[in-house]
Amino acid sequence: MIRKFVKEKYYCGLDIGSQSVKAALTEVRENTKPVLVGVYESRTAGYRDASVTDLEDLTECIQRVISGLTRKTRIKIREVELGVGGDLIQTRSNHAAIPLVDRGHKVITGKDIRKIHSQSKLLGTRMDEMVVHHFPESYRVDDVNIATNPIGLYGRKLELNSQLLVVKEIVIKNLTTALHQAGYDMANVFYNSYASGYACLKDEQKEAGCVLIDIGSSLSSILLYKAGRLVALSYLPMGGQHITKNIAQELSLTFDLAEDIKKSYGSLLLTENQGNEDILIKRDDGYLPIKKREIVDAINPVCAQLVADIVTAVKGSPLYDQMNHGIVLVGGGALLSGLPERLEQDLRVPIQVGRIHIAARKLNYAPKFAASVGLTQIACAAPGDTMSLKSPTAKGFSRLLNRVTELYQEYF
Repeated sequence: MIRKFVKEKYYCGLDIGSQSVKAALTEVRENTKPVLVGVYESRTAGYRDASVTDLEDLTECIQRVISGLTRKTRIKIREVELGVGGDLIQTRSNHAAIPLVDRGHKVITGKDIRKIHSQSKLLGTRMDEMVVHHFPESYRVDDVNIATNPIGLYGRKLELNSQLLVVKEIVIKNLTTALHQAGYDMANVFYNSYASGYACLKDEQKEAGCVLIDIGSSLSSILLYKAGRLVALSYLPMGGQHITKNIAQELSLTFDLAEDIKKSYGSLLLTENQGNEDILIKRDDGYLPIKKREIVDAINPVCAQLVADIVTAVKGSPLYDQMNHGIVLVGGGALLSGLPERLEQDLRVPIQVGRIHIAARKLNYAPKFAASVGLTQIACAAPGDTMSLKSPTAKGFSRLLNRVTELYQEYF
């Protein structure tokens, strides 16, 4: 029996955050589902407050992360799918219109759709910006017919309402420079939180209505899905580093030490017996005993404010009553013990910590790696404008006749 040789393809997602840089590698083979091969993480250097602060440090940081992933998976990586955070993203609604014919009517084709998409991107961006994602929302034909898929309809004018996610081009150029100096090419740029939705949300969740909350380091993103697409996006200027800073301030610790304590012992919940329990923290001058209650007391005020802001943002959405699949939490902040329970109590909707829906050999702390894994999944899917429009099905002579009609209307 002759066995067909199947060549695998690998996608590497790189999530550059203020506190850590995370990478994920996914393997794709023909006629098989993608498999997550491995992930790797290291603390960020040379990047802070949404800008490159030291190109050499960032280059070494990227090299350290991807080299670590290469050693772990034994797969050579040449290019990456780059993810950018919400602090770099701007959201913009846009309207575009194109004429189809001067007189009479023509059948709207895929070429017309591509043309109005290009027009929408061109009109919706400034000279120093680039489009990261383009989300078509609705089309209008001849000021009369509103459609989600206008291909095959007759018309003289086509309009489009869409949502654009854009980023400053200079920021991407600086990140690309760091990648090149580290020895890697950039394949695509995507929005991290949207990528997390690719990794952790199922199609039925997006269709019925759900919310994805990405609790990052300096920013929390709230994404609302309905009818299978992203319909609203908002940000809160709070994240994990605000919790860390309060721990450092209240307990007179360095930021790095406070971060380690948060990851190891951070919680919003505390039993009576745990309150007086001591934790020994290693310092240069010896060990410092800290009670668990002190850590919880340092965390609670910031988390209370974060929860209150999330509740206000989610309940203020017109889609609040349509969240049939509740809320999914991702990002490093989603791992904080007691936070999902607090949100569920205040919002009175089901809350779950994100789980990555991809075959994986081994993965701990899934919410933290949701973005880097999602970046590889977007690249695998190659969604283009994130909205696939298909022509009406036709067979044999009918398909040929339709094509001839389209060409005639286009050129005559």
